[in-house]
Amino acid sequence: MNKRFLLILLAAALLSGNAAAQETAFPVNCTDGSFKVQYAVDKESSVLLLCRYIPNAVTEGPAPYTKNVNRKIHVSTPDGDYALLNTCQIPVMNEADAKFAYLKGEQPALNFSLEFEKFPLDEPFDLVEDGSDPSSFTVKGLTVNREEPANVNADSFLKDTPYYEFGYRYEDGEPIYYFDEKDVLLQSTAWPHNYEDRYFLSVGFRIVNRSSSPIPVKFKDFSAQAQRLNKKNEPVKCNLTICDAKKANSEWKDADLLEMEHQIPTTTQDAASNTLLTASQATSGALGGAFALGWLIVNAVDDPEKEPYMREKNKIREEQMELYLKDTTIQPGDTLSTFVTIKYAKSPSSTNVSFCLNGDKYDMKY
Repeated sequence: MNKRFLLILLAAALLSGNAAAQETAFPVNCTDGSFKVQYAVDKESSVLLLCRYIPNAVTEGPAPYTKNVNRKIHVSTPDGDYALLNTCQIPVMNEADAKFAYLKGEQPALNFSLEFEKFPLDEPFDLVEDGSDPSSFTVKGLTVNREEPANVNADSFLKDTPYYEFGYRYEDGEPIYYFDEKDVLLQSTAWPHNYEDRYFLSVGFRIVNRSSSPIPVKFKDFSAQAQRLNKKNEPVKCNLTICDAKKANSEWKDADLLEMEHQIPTTTQDAASNTLLTASQATSGALGGAFALGWLIVNAVDDPEKEPYMREKNKIREEQMELYLKDTTIQPGDTLSTFVTIKYAKSPSSTNVSFCLNGDKYDMKY
């Protein structure tokens, strides 16, 4: 066997391998208005559905929108059901750690993929999120046009729309929110407290600038709406005051301040590995695995060591007030840890907090 013949065999083997590895995408006939299955990619051991979600502003209201899928989502065919294997650019519903794709902008849309066990593409199929839940979606009668393969690349398809992730989990009964975007990571938590007949909610933020441009932060861009239940169990609006640093400091001048740690995870992937730090450590910039901030307000008590105690209390107060929300700029690659306090006329049942950053609005509910 001569060298030329060996080269021909090697080239043929390479071409055969490439042909086997090539994945073909086919158009899917789908008439659903907001949730479209656009292509089916016939993989070696699975089927990848390339989907597009376009919110309906009439039925779903204005942006922003959130979207995830139930873990029970499956493909149903006359021959049986086929389970979900993987997703990309759309989170799977998780009660312990809720995650959503976060859509914003004037005309938001989300491209994502759902990978299922391999099922036949030559017969109609249904995409069923959860057959036992009437609020879930079902897209019926999907058919694949196998006569006209589409020149579609799955990676390019997914990159056609930006992907932002929003989520929350609960720590000690309080939600911890995060907004994970290309240019910004924003994390937030809140803790209620009261002193005498005054009620407060302190909201902590940790903001990471991932972009190449400075991000301005303005005190006026923070807003809040709250409601409480009256004697008839009806929701009524509360009178709110968003305290600036001077007002917040004066509200507690007669109170006894004690450090209380509150955790905001630095990552969304491994929150269990985070640690807590004191306010003094946070002030010094040693944020480590968490941002800890806050105080508990209690009635002042007689203390035999009153003078040194008051000095320590004032020191803690000063450290905490250095972190209070003020007009500033977050430089590229930098992190801002800050908080703001809301004052209520009466204790509310819930509070909607909005924070505008870099032209975008982030909404949280406490």
